[in-house]
Amino acid sequence: RAADERRRQAQRAGRAGGRAPAPVTAGPGPSAPRDSAGTRPSGPAVRRALLTPSEAAEFDPDDPWATAVVVAEIEFDGPYPAEDGLTAKRRPCVVVAGSPTHLLLRPGYSAGGMQSRTWKSVPLRGWRQAGLREDTWIELAARKVSREEVGQPVGWLTAEDWNALW
Repeated sequence: RAADERRRQAQRAGRAGGRAPAPVTAGPGPSAPRDSAGTRPSGPAVRRALLTPSEAAEFDPDDPWATAVVVAEIEFDGPYPAEDGLTAKRRPCVVVAGSPTHLLLRPGYSAGGMQSRTWKSVPLRGWRQAGLREDTWIELAARKVSREEVGQPVGWLTAEDWNALW
């Protein structure tokens, strides 16, 4: 019943100009990771996303896009040393949870970037299966981004990579 209500809310959000989530396929639960074909893998148990109380009040960790990899414009925390005036960059991100209007994302960084060398990021082992072109590290801090600013998923995390984030 709750899943049907979330689906109806997502469809209403899609009609209001937002992007509706990808259809949910049968499987072990709404937040279960999917492979590159969009089907959910069987195998290890998938951990539930750990949200802060304020995130939990706004976002649903069982959103159909949870575990998806999307591309979004992510603002820099500080000045970007390579280019003056640059304040943001399009990055691959993991969807942690969603609401009808926004997604809670964790940005991804390439192997040579500053963020990949900090203890605050987790390397993806299945970056190819997630639809990415190179080794990617996922930041531990989440960002709120409008669904309208995010394209369709480019891939889905494996259960192993999703579980490593928690």
